[in-house]
Amino acid sequence: MLIWFGIRFNILEKPDYRKIHTKPIPLTGGLAVFLAFACALLFFIGLKGQIISILLIGLAYVIFGLLDDAGIKMRASYKIVAHVIFYGLFIVVSGISVNFFGQW
Repeated sequence: MLIWFGIRFNILEKPDYRKIHTKPIPLTGGLAVFLAFACALLFFIGLKGQIISILLIGLAYVIFGLLDDAGIKMRASYKIVAHVIFYGLFIVVSGISVNFFGQW
C-alpha cells in the first residue's frame, strides 16, 4: 500500500548518474517502518499518555521527512532546527535523562 502511495503522490527517487537503480523508487519506506513500530508498540504496551506523545512526535518527524522527500524545498538550517526541536520534544516527553558529570 505504501509503495502505491509513493507512486501516486510522486514521492519517488528518480534515477540519475549517481544512483544505481534504473527506475523510480518510492521513498515511503520510513513511513512503513514507523507504522510497523507504532502498531507493535500499541499492541504490546497499549494506549498510555507517554506512548501516544512519543508516537505523535515520531509521526511529526515522519511527515517532515515525507515532505522533504516529496520535493518541497527547505533550507538546510530549517531542517536542522526542526530536527533539534523534534529530538528535544522526544527527550522531554520520554523522560530520558543524561547525567554527564555524575553526582557532585
